[in-house]
Amino acid sequence: MPSFDAGEAPRRSTSLLDAKFDVGANGMDMITRYFLRRLAISLPRKQWASASGPYHEALVEVILVFIALPAVAVLSFVGLSTMRWCDPIVHARWPWLGFGTVGLIIWLLSVLVGHYRLGKRLRQYRDDPSKCAELSSGEDRRIAFRQKFTVIVVCGVIAPWLGIAVNEFSK
Repeated sequence: MPSFDAGEAPRRSTSLLDAKFDVGANGMDMITRYFLRRLAISLPRKQWASASGPYHEALVEVILVFIALPAVAVLSFVGLSTMRWCDPIVHARWPWLGFGTVGLIIWLLSVLVGHYRLGKRLRQYRDDPSKCAELSSGEDRRIAFRQKFTVIVVCGVIAPWLGIAVNEFSK
């Protein structure tokens, strides 16, 4: 538990990327633990041309799991659930603005924002990956796989199906 001076209120985070989810006994938040697990999985491979290769692979996975895929899930749910009434209005006004164009824009923005915000926060592990040693067990590998699998299923399957269901039942 953080210590505060008398009269000082705890600082509240205003950004989801700054939020501390489920801070464990080691003082790391959920995003940092997932990153270190992915870094521990990437480090043993010898195919890297530079020492920062495993760092970049882990960073890309973190951006995908925590930012890009949830953003695409929200887009797919909103886009599919409002397709009946929104699609004709949007296409009449902006014919170039299709679901794929909006998806690509959201995807690129989420990757750029993720790289800027998470890259800055996780850069400390690029040159000193020794912290990932405590998260490199077989159980940690299984946890990382289950987290990634859950995000892919929820964002790639359940969110679009819910959007289609809302669209179908709103007739």
